[in-house]
Amino acid sequence: MATFATGQQQQGLTCYTAPGVVFATSQEIKEHYRSDWHRYNLKRKVGGLPPIRKEAFARRLAAALRLQEEAKNKTKKTNHLKSGKDRGSSTSSTPDLSRTSSSNGNDDESKMEVESSSNDDEVELDNLTVEELNKHANPKQSIFDDKVFDTVEDNLEYMRTKFNFVVPDLQYVSDIDGLVKYCSAKVRLGRICLYCNKQFKSKASAQQHCKDMLHCRLNVGNINDFFDEFYDYYKWPEGEQGMEVENEDGTTSMTKKATVELLQSGEIVVTGKDGGRKLVGTREFNRYYKQNIRPEDNRDSVQALRKEKLLLAYKMAGVDTKTSDSKALSTFVQKQKSNYSGAMLQMARRRDHDMRVKQRKVDKNKLKLFKNKTAKKYRGEGVGIHG
Repeated sequence: MATFATGQQQQGLTCYTAPGVVFATSQEIKEHYRSDWHRYNLKRKVGGLPPIRKEAFARRLAAALRLQEEAKNKTKKTNHLKSGKDRGSSTSSTPDLSRTSSSNGNDDESKMEVESSSNDDEVELDNLTVEELNKHANPKQSIFDDKVFDTVEDNLEYMRTKFNFVVPDLQYVSDIDGLVKYCSAKVRLGRICLYCNKQFKSKASAQQHCKDMLHCRLNVGNINDFFDEFYDYYKWPEGEQGMEVENEDGTTSMTKKATVELLQSGEIVVTGKDGGRKLVGTREFNRYYKQNIRPEDNRDSVQALRKEKLLLAYKMAGVDTKTSDSKALSTFVQKQKSNYSGAMLQMARRRDHDMRVKQRKVDKNKLKLFKNKTAKKYRGEGVGIHG
């Protein structure tokens, strides 16, 4: 049991946060470490204040609890005038009037933005109306932030310069407002990434993912998206002339519709206005599209060079290449003939033989030196009668 120290010094355990108290056992001082009195005196020590006795701490604690109870009773009288959200915050903690009175307009605007963003995230897609869809999926509002523009074109230009968002084949888009609205609804209401279709818990998380992973683009090859509803590839863009086609009666006319042909392999052949053909392939043949096969060159100059190289290779191998006409060989082969005649060939063979013999001698000398060094290293010098 802890006792208060008197004028005569008592033996026991003491603590800085318990002035005038002597603890008889270690268990009592451990219980003191868990008390509010100990924590309060520690905070006073950090602030450069002396510790207080237990009686003074009890009086301060009672006064603080009394003030807290009075503040709680005061808020209960006007609690019915507040909304449910404010009522929950007032009961949980006492309001700070000094902070609320000194708050400026920027804090109010930030609170309004947080509330509006939370409301956007809590939209129920099952009970979504047309008015709510037009409000949250605005084609004039940026998909990746909250900036609003006067026209859709200004919005696309802003997203292109800041987020590198580009609509593929823009000249063939039939409903640009619907396409931007669909993308905005996918990110804002569905909380889904525009490219990888990964879903998140909030709209802000989906937008941040698109910006961090560079997914501010359309995945046209994704079969889960319905981008084909906003495109029309069967008409030429405005301002471009069509192609000349032959009618059934034999006359010719200009058309602005592209000729599309579906092959048995599933590929599509699109014929352009100048008669050029473009092949639209499928994923099944993607491995063949990536191949870079070099076409065979059948020009006369290339064929003649191949023939010369082949005859020269035969000559070097010692194969007799007789032709009906000696002039059939080119000047290049005639110049190389002297280098590979009988006398020149014998000289080259002799030169190679001499080089091989010389190299053998060098290798033999190196091996002899290595053996001598090794034998000298392990030779027992200074041992025996010869030492």
